[in-house]
Amino acid sequence: MKCRSCGLEIADKAIVCYRCGTPTADLPAPQLKARSQPIWPAGLAVLLIIVLGAWLIPRTPAGSPERWGEWIALLVLLLVAALWVRRRRRG
Repeated sequence: MKCRSCGLEIADKAIVCYRCGTPTADLPAPQLKARSQPIWPAGLAVLLIIVLGAWLIPRTPAGSPERWGEWIALLVLLLVAALWVRRRRRG
C-alpha cells in the first residue's frame, strides 16, 4: 500500500506511515454525548418542594410529631432532588 500523503510504499497492516506519520485510515470523529432531557424540571421540583414546605410547616403546632414528619419529608425530598440533579449533570 502507498501512503496517501508522501507516496512511500508501506506495509498493508501499517497504522501510520513511518516516514510522515499520516494515518492510513480515516479516524472516526469523536461523538459527543447528547443530553436527552433538560435539567430545569429538577430546579422547578426543588422550588416547589421549598414552597410547599414553607406553606405547610408553619400550619402545624410547634413540637408536634406532624411537624417533625414534615421537616423530615422536606429534607428527604430535597436530598433526592439534589442527588437526581447531580446524577444528571454527570451524565
